[in-house]
Amino acid sequence: MSSKRKKMRMTLPKKQEDIRNIMEEVSIEHGEHHHHHHHTGGIDEVMRVVDVLLSAMDTRIAEVEEKIDILRKEVVKLYQLLSVLVKSMSINDEEERVSVLKKAIEIIEQ
Repeated sequence: MSSKRKKMRMTLPKKQEDIRNIMEEVSIEHGEHHHHHHHTGGIDEVMRVVDVLLSAMDTRIAEVEEKIDILRKEVVKLYQLLSVLVKSMSINDEEERVSVLKKAIEIIEQ
């Protein structure tokens, strides 16, 4: 995986004017369908709830991304350890093998 890969996230408008424009478009479209609903909370309350939910989701995504980064580093460490262990199996000289296995211990302790 490339560290330069783009993160794909849905972005919602943050400016009040953009939100108002979207609300107007929805109201116009909603009015054309002639629905007879009685909304008790109002659009502002719905928008506040949506904002809170999006904020919570954004926080959760950040936590998950942090955990993924930690796991990615651990996988790299495992591959390094495996490489050192395979190398140690091919060494005949006892002192050199001990030296390579000490490197394995260093990788584990990182």
